[in-house]
Amino acid sequence: LELNETYVDPNSQYEYDEELGCATAEEREDNCYFPGPEKNTHFYAFATALTRLDEMLEPIHLERLDGGEIFINGQSVFHWQLRILQNWHPALDDTGGIFSSSAGAPANVSLADPVTANITIDEIGVAWAIAIEPAMGWQSDSSSFTIQLVLVAAFTVLGGTGLTFAVIGSVREAWQQRVLLTEQQAAATLEAASQ
Repeated sequence: LELNETYVDPNSQYEYDEELGCATAEEREDNCYFPGPEKNTHFYAFATALTRLDEMLEPIHLERLDGGEIFINGQSVFHWQLRILQNWHPALDDTGGIFSSSAGAPANVSLADPVTANITIDEIGVAWAIAIEPAMGWQSDSSSFTIQLVLVAAFTVLGGTGLTFAVIGSVREAWQQRVLLTEQQAAATLEAASQ
């Protein structure tokens, strides 16, 4: 880092009679800061940081969504995409701002039906969104619902079968009693006729 020997801001609201030196620590402390927006604050300089996104995202382990390490409602493999919402670099124009994605969801392919969450850090101007969907698509019903449906169907069939047998048994018993009564009446009629 090289500092100029002197600093002059032609647009400054402050007027100085001479150029101010900023080359030494003493001169920087005395001359190279400007009053900040609040009392007892000062602006010293701008700073620029360059961050590699892959290194920044590494601690959150998004790859766990790809490999079956996370299970949500029977789903274990997810496709995901990270997108810058505004003011992305022109190099991301082809992808619509997508700067990181899973192997199953390349940046040039749109996810079919993702759940999206915005990630906003106003202090540093970050406005991102993460979009996630199961690799096999969303289930229309849960496995517990399917189990309940099968149980209800089984009990309905068993109940219906039991009711059918009960009705058949009742009708058969009534028919047998009627046959027995008819036989008794016929026997009584024959006995009365033979006398």
